[in-house]
Amino acid sequence: MAGYSAAHDLAVLVSMAGDFDEFVKSDVVFWQLTDDGPLLNRYPKLTVAGMLFCMHKLHLLPDLLAPAQHARCAAQISAVRENFSAWRANIERKAVREFAGRLRSWSWFVDEAGLEQKAAVRHYAQEAYGRMYLHLLLDLLQNHSTHAALAAQVATCDQRLRSVWAPARFVWDAQLQPAFPADVYWFLYGVPDAEAPRL
Repeated sequence: MAGYSAAHDLAVLVSMAGDFDEFVKSDVVFWQLTDDGPLLNRYPKLTVAGMLFCMHKLHLLPDLLAPAQHARCAAQISAVRENFSAWRANIERKAVREFAGRLRSWSWFVDEAGLEQKAAVRHYAQEAYGRMYLHLLLDLLQNHSTHAALAAQVATCDQRLRSVWAPARFVWDAQLQPAFPADVYWFLYGVPDAEAPRL
């Protein structure tokens, strides 16, 4: 991730919050935002993991926002958390479905990383979003009946990735590093090693 902008993340979260009621009552997992942002820097689709990701960064890195934005950011995060609590069952249903789709994509990438490691290195910073979303969804679903099974699937992917893993510097914009410590987010501190044995 390059050129991180906390102000952009806050704008994304505000847009997502604006569509939350329609989103949470629908069967859609990847929701096209009504306000999808400026032409040259579009906002991502609204998903449960996407909202969690925005909130995680904004909550832990408030100093990256202008002081005038702090109160608005805190209020927006609080409102989203209240909505998540109020619609817990719907949010968890969406999270389970989103998890399944993101796990398929991540598993495919990890399998390919063992065969095409040079390409995996080039694209890893972008692909690591997928693993981050899985982490956030697992955390949300920690009390859900499916949690153990979902966590086991991620662990299987992690085992495959670790077999071709080379520790390295933080893969995203350095401004974000304080929000993602290496002891928890190890998968953001390295790349698939092009010289490692194939899986």
